Amino acid sequence: MRAPLLLVLVGLAALVACGLLWLGRGEPGPLPAPGPMEPSADPGQAVDAQLTLPTSDLQATDIGGQRENIPAELSVAEQIPPRDAVGDLALTLRVRDDRGVPVELILLHAYHTPPPLEDGTQLSTVHMARSVGEASGIFEVTGFCEGEWRLILSAPAFGWRRGRGRKMVEVLLPHGPGILDVALPRPGLVRGQVLDADGLPLEGIRVLANLNESERSDEYGEFEFSSLASGPVTLKASRGPARAETELNLLPGAELRDVIIRFPAAGRINGWVFTAQNEAAAGIDVVLLSGKDKLASTRTDEFGEFIFEPVLPGDYLVAAIYMDLSEDSGPDFWERLHTQKVTVQAGETAEVTMQIVQPTSPVRIFGTVTMAGEPVAHGHLYAISEGGPALEKARYAVLGEDGSYSMELVSPGPVIFYQRTSSPPVSVADVPAVAEYRHDITLPTGSIIAMVKGGEPPVVVRLHAVESLPVDWGRNSSSIRTTDSKATFTQVMPGRFALTARDDTGRVASPHEVVLSAGQEQTVTLAFTATARVSGTLVDQEGQPVPEATVAALAEHAVPAGSTRTDAQGRFTLGNLAPGNITILASKGQQCCTHSCRLAEGAGTNLELVLVEGGSVLVRVVDSAGRAQGASVRLLDAAQREYVPLSTSDSYSSTVEHLEEVQISRSSFDALPPGPYTIRARTLAGGVSEGSVLIEAGERKIKTIVTD
Repeated sequence: MRAPLLLVLVGLAALVACGLLWLGRGEPGPLPAPGPMEPSADPGQAVDAQLTLPTSDLQATDIGGQRENIPAELSVAEQIPPRDAVGDLALTLRVRDDRGVPVELILLHAYHTPPPLEDGTQLSTVHMARSVGEASGIFEVTGFCEGEWRLILSAPAFGWRRGRGRKMVEVLLPHGPGILDVALPRPGLVRGQVLDADGLPLEGIRVLANLNESERSDEYGEFEFSSLASGPVTLKASRGPARAETELNLLPGAELRDVIIRFPAAGRINGWVFTAQNEAAAGIDVVLLSGKDKLASTRTDEFGEFIFEPVLPGDYLVAAIYMDLSEDSGPDFWERLHTQKVTVQAGETAEVTMQIVQPTSPVRIFGTVTMAGEPVAHGHLYAISEGGPALEKARYAVLGEDGSYSMELVSPGPVIFYQRTSSPPVSVADVPAVAEYRHDITLPTGSIIAMVKGGEPPVVVRLHAVESLPVDWGRNSSSIRTTDSKATFTQVMPGRFALTARDDTGRVASPHEVVLSAGQEQTVTLAFTATARVSGTLVDQEGQPVPEATVAALAEHAVPAGSTRTDAQGRFTLGNLAPGNITILASKGQQCCTHSCRLAEGAGTNLELVLVEGGSVLVRVVDSAGRAQGASVRLLDAAQREYVPLSTSDSYSSTVEHLEEVQISRSSFDALPPGPYTIRARTLAGGVSEGSVLIEAGERKIKTIVTD
């Protein structure tokens, strides 16, 4: 059984929405990127950094310094045991630094993702690792198979553990007789000083470099990074809630000296927190936010008082939480959160008074869950308060051996129960304002029997869920391998499905649609026919072939029918396709296209597909009052066929946004061919609302669907 993803999303949605990305208190962790309201150091106060190149850099043939840093033997931490070889292809690498000096020792990690199988199954990524050394810097590495590989090379002499001297390259194997040249940039050095607004040095200030390395300033305010990866470098300093930063461009092997990080003049925030009875609220967590960034957190003292100092001038949000932040935030997060805006001026104190209200008492709900008269054991049951964004009010329980469950609801009122968060509701209860309430649930199910004709046993029959109604937890399809031409799917939740079949010879049966009701048993016949084939060429708008693009086939009801990649001349072939209506999609990056046609039994079809620049749409689902609503979203093209865009990473992905996978009140669809589309949103309670959008090349649209 999959881990309870919904609870993870409950906390994540609440935390991201408020920017409260913390669990503990005290000194903040690594600083996030500046938010829209976060003040930063005045560029005019940045340092006149001097760039100095070491003398050894002027001599491209001098590798003595490098030899001194390379260990005679690999340490245990540096040594990488060779991973299993996956083929007999070899690749020759010539690795040099940015001066052209050979790198004598490298650590190599190589990754290869095989193309999906014809049924859409994605195989696991292959990982190879090697540690090789050669004074010439030329290395021959074996064990590769054909395909696209991603290589990550690191030089221990350059401090590889922190990303220094590291580079990623992509190569298509077989590579040919030539040598693949790779240049690894040398790290550089940065020295500087941290000053306050009056130019006085600040001691003990933590300085972060690109958010992954830190140093503290000494008694003179000085700091030093002796070995940083070359390229753009952002130095950030934190002094309580105050932040200052400067940006540098570090050339390979260079030194930047006399870098100054200066804090502007600051103010302070002094506040008090009271209860609903106007009594001092002691021990309340208070957080200072700038945009979505948490700057500092503290607790109120015995008088309900808190202080943030120093605080840079600007607009902030102060949040008080009626709970312990070290504990799980829980779905009643919003009832425990109280916020207030405050503006800070340089040299002044801003005062804040906040009043908090203790959340309402919870209601314990319990009962049993049965299916076809038998208890449902070890599953999950979800309860979501009706209306609202839904995730904030979600609860779940693990079912016992006898199908029993127990959970605490935030408050009484209407509640919708789900066995799976992306399936239809199984029960609705109006919970009264009592301490305990019993509610027993019977899960509605049906069964589907598939009779196979014309296939060569054994035959694999697959049941595909349509309109995001999953067959099993976390999966949109289920399969049965049969040798007697009969496959029975039992305990299937009501919904709309498509059945397909494939035998060991590669022949397939056309998809057959089934709409199943509770307690119903349906029998369908799947007939095998001669398969069809689609081949062709993929070109860009200039008529040039597009290599290494993904081409996929979708049968009726958006059932995956296979995928492939174009070769160097942009050619592709998709075989073993069922006759009937089919949609061919192609994608590479944000370039995409789609073509629909009807395949004849045993025939071949030749196509020329032209990639165009795609567009995208962000779908928001709200009620009539403008409040975000939980929903799963489908996208239909002009012919009312479900459109399944290939992702920007050129791998198959469904348009269906499942509730356990995303913030359910919004869905994003990218790489869409220009044209009109219909958006269909199904809410948690089962209601369906529609809207239309016109996708234009290179444009990002935002579409709001209002539910009834």
